[in-house]
Amino acid sequence: MLSRVKPKKESKRAMELRTAREEFKRQRKDELKKMREEREIIEKAIKMQKKEEDRKRKRETRIKKYEESLRDARKNYTRMASMWANLAQDSNVTTLLGLVFFVIFYRTVVLSYRKQKKDYEDRLKIEKAEAEERKKMRELEREMMGIEEEEEDESVPGKAEKNPYLKMAIQFMKSGARVRRAHNKRLPQYLERGVDVKFSDVAGLGKIRLELEEIVKFFTHGEMYRRRGVKIPGGILLCGPPGVGKTLLAKAVAGEAGVNFFSISASQFVEIYVGVGASRVRALYQEAMLFSLMNWMLLEGSVV
Repeated sequence: MLSRVKPKKESKRAMELRTAREEFKRQRKDELKKMREEREIIEKAIKMQKKEEDRKRKRETRIKKYEESLRDARKNYTRMASMWANLAQDSNVTTLLGLVFFVIFYRTVVLSYRKQKKDYEDRLKIEKAEAEERKKMRELEREMMGIEEEEEDESVPGKAEKNPYLKMAIQFMKSGARVRRAHNKRLPQYLERGVDVKFSDVAGLGKIRLELEEIVKFFTHGEMYRRRGVKIPGGILLCGPPGVGKTLLAKAVAGEAGVNFFSISASQFVEIYVGVGASRVRALYQEAMLFSLMNWMLLEGSVV
């Protein structure tokens, strides 16, 4: 029954009012949206303007600081220039600088030259003293040999028979001379004779051979290097497995330099008895001291 009731038809006036109300709402909504967009645009413009002002203010501050630093640098430059000009015109300052440079030159050049010259003179004095001492010992040995020959003739009585102390002193000196002569006449144990090996006998080993050829100059021109203040090395270490040519190179160095060559194996120093190895080391060095220029080889760890 209710479904059969028809809704009341809307009047024309009500329809116009509803349409006008919806149109008003839409216009108001559009105006609000437009106002909101305009406000956002204005806020963005204000922010951009503030940023531009801040950037401009920072730029002006930076320019101002740069100009101030330029003025300060110009002032410092002018002040330093005037100070150096005054110092250059001051005779005391130039004299002081001259003294400073003279002291530096004296300490670096003159003193080092004097020190090297003194070291060279000391070496010459030591060598001269050693040569004189060897000469005196040889003369004393000759005198002892003469005394021994004279005393062998028992038919001629000497003055020593009258003075027993003099006789004891002569006998003591004769015994010392005999020991020294016997020590000098002892055959060398470690010196290799007949070693005539040159670098031409060595094949290969190009770089090592060139380095050892330079070492030979220390033997042949040692005095020239000492005068120039060059420190001559005390030895050379040749290391490597057996059979690579260490001993042959050492013999070649000795042959080119014209010096004596000693060769000994490290196993010869090792003995079961205490003191035998040390005595052999002493014997090796005593034998080597008899020769002023030497080149010796310790096998199983080669030393030249």
